[in-house]
Amino acid sequence: MKASLSRGVAIVGVGNLIGTALGVVFSIVAARLLNTSAYGEIRYELSIATLLNTLIISGYGTSVIRHLGKESDNRLKQSSYFTNGLVLTIVTTPVLMLAGFLIGGMRWSVAAVVVGGSLTSVYSALQMGLIAPARLSMFVVVTGSLRIAGLLPFIFYGSYANSSLILLVYSIIPALGIIGLEAILRSPIDIKRNYVDRAVIRDIAAFSVPIIMGNAAFVALSGTDLILLEFFQGTQDVGIYSATKTLPALFLFIPQAFSTILLPWTAKEKTTSPVIQGYISPLRTTLLISIPFLLGLFFLGKEVMYLLFPGRYFASESVLVLLGVAMMFAGIHWILGAVWVGQGRPYVTAIGSAVGACVYLSSGVFLIPAFDLVGASVSLILGYGTACLVLFIYILMDNGMRKGLRGFLHVDASWLMRRLHIRPNQDD
Repeated sequence: MKASLSRGVAIVGVGNLIGTALGVVFSIVAARLLNTSAYGEIRYELSIATLLNTLIISGYGTSVIRHLGKESDNRLKQSSYFTNGLVLTIVTTPVLMLAGFLIGGMRWSVAAVVVGGSLTSVYSALQMGLIAPARLSMFVVVTGSLRIAGLLPFIFYGSYANSSLILLVYSIIPALGIIGLEAILRSPIDIKRNYVDRAVIRDIAAFSVPIIMGNAAFVALSGTDLILLEFFQGTQDVGIYSATKTLPALFLFIPQAFSTILLPWTAKEKTTSPVIQGYISPLRTTLLISIPFLLGLFFLGKEVMYLLFPGRYFASESVLVLLGVAMMFAGIHWILGAVWVGQGRPYVTAIGSAVGACVYLSSGVFLIPAFDLVGASVSLILGYGTACLVLFIYILMDNGMRKGLRGFLHVDASWLMRRLHIRPNQDD
């Protein structure tokens, strides 16, 4: 992996770690300000808004990231692609707001979260496409910090705290973060009316189609667990499951950092060889880190959960570990999916997500009513595991990618043999 790629991953990784930690703090404060059902409402409404944003807006965003990375040597084309991607987002957001308002039970707070999610997606896509890890990390950290600061009035005036007002704070913060960062560090992209081009819009939209289809499947795989739990068990279980999932989800900051840089970097590379070298190291790192992470969840997860959340939010050690395994597979899916999209083949990621979603939903409708939180966790493992299996099958079908996987297996086998002091057979 090139030094610049490693450095970018490190910067994004630190930013994601801090941002995730700030998100955990936000969740903890919100959970302590509200009762279990009200906190469950927040998580439920966030799931709906995230679902809608992921379906459409992030599809445009991913397409823009890929085109910005591909045109890294041409600022004019980059400005054109971002301007037209922004137009698509502005046109689509009101439709998503209305859908969120209706799906969320006529709650205006869901529509507000949709707007905040659109702003976050667009600005993050810009920084990712420009391969600007420092600005992206600053945006993540500033946004997370401001969201926590927005909860301070509720801490001192707890009687005014309710799920709708907390979601409003959550929604308006990204706009403040963008304004502040652009005032200090302006992005090297121009947004002009004469850049609007129907041909470019069609190009972005066409590349977005398989991404949006894949996002729909990914949302069904990763974002419907709370919706299914709310349907079968109620908002109290949603609150408990969401709090329990917070700790295992910390693992994702590592593979997300890799995928954030890998997607535009892969699009930028003109040959397959660097791509092969690029995805092997993140894959190996993710697998190696997952082992101590799962052990930590098993032995220390209960104590950490009681320290962070009130006791009523804890499920069990088994649910913690099962969700940790699910997050490991999710991380592998993030890395491989980013590489396929960066190579201009988003349909591969879409197919993997779709098959995984089918497995998750078909198992979830049986396991969640029967086994509650454990059933939701096992269904998530089956879904993500299947999605990863599909992506690995496509790697085996591609000559270049298969060589990289063969090298990965060979290196790991050699490392294990050295550790066990086993010498390979040599001819005399």
